[in-house]
Amino acid sequence: MEKENSYVSDSFQMADTIAFMLNENNEFLAYTEEKLQDLILVSSGTLIWYREGYSPIELHSYSPGSMLDIIRQLYTTLRSALQGKLEYNMQQDIGYIHNPICADDPKAQHKNIQDFWKYDLWSSRSGTRTWLYNQQGKIFLEITLFYAWTPETIAAEEDDTLEAFRERMLNYKPLAIFEIPHEIAEQWYQQSKELITIIYRNFERDGGPHVDIETQI
Repeated sequence: MEKENSYVSDSFQMADTIAFMLNENNEFLAYTEEKLQDLILVSSGTLIWYREGYSPIELHSYSPGSMLDIIRQLYTTLRSALQGKLEYNMQQDIGYIHNPICADDPKAQHKNIQDFWKYDLWSSRSGTRTWLYNQQGKIFLEITLFYAWTPETIAAEEDDTLEAFRERMLNYKPLAIFEIPHEIAEQWYQQSKELITIIYRNFERDGGPHVDIETQI
């Protein structure tokens, strides 16, 4: 499939890319305005999910400093998952439980949104949320939609109602659930670790204090 860049901002000048390959049909590409060896704390970036035969989907929106957010969140969340610390044992899908909390639905099954923070990997202005968790010794990456509002509703400046949200949730389903083999998770972990090392090495080069990523990130 020919790659589309329709989800990359028109003002975004891509200089380099890091690819997190899952399989021959799915890859996650982080675009940055700097060369990878020049990344700094405020480097801008965006993350796109490419699927064979489908349009690309934005998983993390472009903004100043977003490259560090993308990579650091992947690094720290993968570290926990590889150690088996992100066990998700609720009976229903994580997005199905999380959405009513965000919509302030009084009928939400779960009330404490902080319980989901440790699984939260990426989010985007296009309405996606990406999660990482453990189940029965395995690692899963899940991509869901944010049903509490839609980009169309916001663009139209319409008041969204609880009834409209509940109607959308009747058709809820995750966009994708992937089992991440441990060898792939280790590969992504090492990739993200190398990039974080570059960012904080350049930070120190520019006069910032030393950061030990093993103990401080």
